[in-house]
Amino acid sequence: GIAGGGGLAEFVAFAGTSVAFAAIAAWLVAVHAPYAAGSGIPEVKTVLSGVLMRGALSGPTLVIKVVGLALAVSSGLNMGKEGPFVHLAACLADLLARGMPAVAGDEVAVAEVVACACAAGVAVAFAAPIGGVLFAFEEAASFFPIHQVWRCFFCATLAALALKTLNPFFNGKLVMFEVTTAFASHRFEVLFFAVLGVAGGAIGSLFVHLNVKWTHFRLRTPCIKDHPVREIVLLTLATVLAGYFVGDMGRLNNTEILAGLFKSCESPDNVEPSKEFLCQTDAQTFIAVMLYTAVSKFALSVLTFGVRVPAGLFVPALTIGAVVGRLLGVLVRHWSLADPNFFMFRECGASSSHCIEPSMYAIIGAATVLGGVTQVSVSIAVIIFELTGGVTHLIPVMSALLFSKFTCGFFGARSIYDTHINIKRYPFLDKAAHIHDTTLAAEIMREPTAVIPASGFTIGDLERLLSETMFFGFPVVNNERDMRLVGNIVRPELSAAIKEARRERRATDSSPVVLSVPFDESFPEVDFLRAGTAALEILTGRRSETEAPEGASESGSVTGDSSGRLMRSPLSGANPRASQAIAAGSLPGPLVPGEVVSATPLDFSGYLDAFVPTVSAATPVGKVHAFFAQMGFRSCMVTARGRLAGVLSRKDLIAFLDNLEDLPKKYFL
Repeated sequence: GIAGGGGLAEFVAFAGTSVAFAAIAAWLVAVHAPYAAGSGIPEVKTVLSGVLMRGALSGPTLVIKVVGLALAVSSGLNMGKEGPFVHLAACLADLLARGMPAVAGDEVAVAEVVACACAAGVAVAFAAPIGGVLFAFEEAASFFPIHQVWRCFFCATLAALALKTLNPFFNGKLVMFEVTTAFASHRFEVLFFAVLGVAGGAIGSLFVHLNVKWTHFRLRTPCIKDHPVREIVLLTLATVLAGYFVGDMGRLNNTEILAGLFKSCESPDNVEPSKEFLCQTDAQTFIAVMLYTAVSKFALSVLTFGVRVPAGLFVPALTIGAVVGRLLGVLVRHWSLADPNFFMFRECGASSSHCIEPSMYAIIGAATVLGGVTQVSVSIAVIIFELTGGVTHLIPVMSALLFSKFTCGFFGARSIYDTHINIKRYPFLDKAAHIHDTTLAAEIMREPTAVIPASGFTIGDLERLLSETMFFGFPVVNNERDMRLVGNIVRPELSAAIKEARRERRATDSSPVVLSVPFDESFPEVDFLRAGTAALEILTGRRSETEAPEGASESGSVTGDSSGRLMRSPLSGANPRASQAIAAGSLPGPLVPGEVVSATPLDFSGYLDAFVPTVSAATPVGKVHAFFAQMGFRSCMVTARGRLAGVLSRKDLIAFLDNLEDLPKKYFL
């Protein structure tokens, strides 16, 4: 770190070391793992929304992120390491989940494991397990079922216990900045807390706006876009020059600055390096240095977030807000001492010197700026509470966060992570967006060009379909005339089925294939209410298990009721007609290794996904957007009266939404 401002030799040595660390980190990311750049939270949010991003959570990304983050932090760049912890935890969870047989094949289960890892990442970064659970719910995951709360809480608790065992702060405590003094806020301070909230929201909105402008400029300027190492070198030199010759506040890193700002001058355990400056400096010098620190940290954070090194934003945003809050607290304190008879300060009485506590204002300012940048409120309040260990300032923090949120809404600011998702062209759909367009799904869907009939195709036909198209999934219909949707089969499953048939069954190009048992339109009705009542009577002991319900045969099928209808219990197994057909050999059974087939159809129904997300052709695009955003689907089938009419993917929907004026553009380049 920047320990002291010596002569020219010391400055050159420090600047050279910082530039070398940052350049190595940028080179590693650019060459080996591009997804390791930035905080990684936009990538995690996109993956958890149902998008398949190969490499975003891979092993190389994990390794380069760890090494690059250590180098970037050591370089002295104005960045944080806490945000990337979420990405690191997500990468590790994804690798472990895909190696577990019980979870590997289920993308929903893998996503739930990754969401739990996000909670654990925040718990480790800020020693805030409860805040981690709320952050995973509020910011990271698009689909968060109720049972996921318990799982995230379990992971975050284990992470906090592991953190306490490792004792990274060497004090046996989980909090990074402990607040040992109880702050009692006064009623008149609510006005200043509101001012601080408005200021934090405005600073956060301005930060997002300027960072987006700078990112646009970076991506459209070849000399910056094509030379990431050169950009990092220049940015590191600017960071060193901005803080090396300023004094203590410029030479300390963000964590040391925060620790001093959160401490009261009257606290007996305040031994922070910044205590002398914060508590013993004259007013004019203090105000000048604090303003310079806030402006320089703000400018450097705008330039740093988004560069191609592992870099987070949590701690820089906290630092900017804490500096602004401490400055406001000192000004209010001086005002109360200069005019103790002012009507607002009469509540202080004789204790005017201890009535206003600037460190409380620093905590509140840190929360409001971070909330304004990330557009997160509930989890930020809890994280600040767990981060500092203070209880008395929780209500003031919550109140100021409300004003910060209102201010961001007034300016129309969005989360910094959502804006960078748009910049990077990730197919992410915001579940909070409301689409009022009346366009129907039938108007934006694509015609189905690669359809597989349930019967009639051969091995050769399927192989030609795979070689001539690049689609990931293929709709399966009963026949190409009726086009009644049966299911969907994805490319990897179809390829695996063909390989197994050629290897185990020695199938040829002319071997016929069926993908489902033909639908029997004369299939008897099922009286689910009556069958469920009978099952309930058996469970409660009102009827013996050997006693068949009225009208039921031994096979479990109901032969008739008072109306003469044929009914069947849902517990009776598969379609009896289909079972008889398979037993008689008229329909294919499962693959038997070593069996030689020629004209006998090959049964690929085990590879068929019968659960296919579908929407009606008359569904408004607003409901389609909510369907994709809340459920996390990548594509769906569009049907009209049960017949396949088209296919609609997430990218098709985004391409249409980009033409609407009430949503930000995703494809602006």
